[in-house]
Amino acid sequence: MAGAKLKTEWNAEDLQKINAVFTQLLQRTDNLEPLYRDIGEYLLPAHKDRITAGVTPDGLPFEPLDPKYLKSKRKRTSNAPDDILILSDVLRGQLAYHADRNGLELGTNTPYGATHQFGRPDDGIPARPYLGFSTADIDEIEQIARDFLADI
Repeated sequence: MAGAKLKTEWNAEDLQKINAVFTQLLQRTDNLEPLYRDIGEYLLPAHKDRITAGVTPDGLPFEPLDPKYLKSKRKRTSNAPDDILILSDVLRGQLAYHADRNGLELGTNTPYGATHQFGRPDDGIPARPYLGFSTADIDEIEQIARDFLADI
């Protein structure tokens, strides 16, 4: 994925939570692709919903739009001009995941996906992280993994 993708970087508490379940999973199977697909099926709409709500994975609102850009955006469209990261809905619409035996990637191929995720300070564009894990995501991933474990 050329635009931006999600790479897991867990904190110690999250690791302890998830590690116990994944250790049990790996003791029972070496093919976690179905699990990664299930997690992707959860994460995809969760991320789209966050973009719609205008919040980061931590639940913080996106940085506001630059007033000059907002004025220009309002002139160009009547399609939710005040919404952040939503103009033509390409970014949200292009979110996708790929799951295989080795893991899960979630992201977008849009060239400006990385700009919005990480910002571009030289051009005055702040980071508006839309990829990542909320506390609810971590809890849900743990539950998905436990359900998968129970099924195998």
